[in-house]
Amino acid sequence: MVVYSRNMYAKLIALDKGILNFAYCANKYLFNYDSRTGIAPSYYSIYQALIKLAAHDAEIIRSVTANPNSSWFLRFDNVQHYGRPRNFRVGREATMKIGTAATVFEFLDFSHLTSS
Repeated sequence: MVVYSRNMYAKLIALDKGILNFAYCANKYLFNYDSRTGIAPSYYSIYQALIKLAAHDAEIIRSVTANPNSSWFLRFDNVQHYGRPRNFRVGREATMKIGTAATVFEFLDFSHLTSS
């Protein structure tokens, strides 16, 4: 386990573990445990890192798609996650988280599609 190091990239291992927990919709107790033991950052830190990564990716996409000589395809998709409580008690209910995911890719070598 790498908690602290003089290497500037050592913290990325912990962030990677935190993003994996976030993607798997891990329980808040797992986030708290990983944060206290130094395995991963806190939930808030992971959330802020994901916002910064999304802003960085958006800037890259804006700069790349500004080129008029390239063609890009953007696909949107609905994403759902059903959260069922482990045991139904008063005040606990199942929830559905709904969001949007997007994929962008560039068309390469589509010259064979043009008629001669």
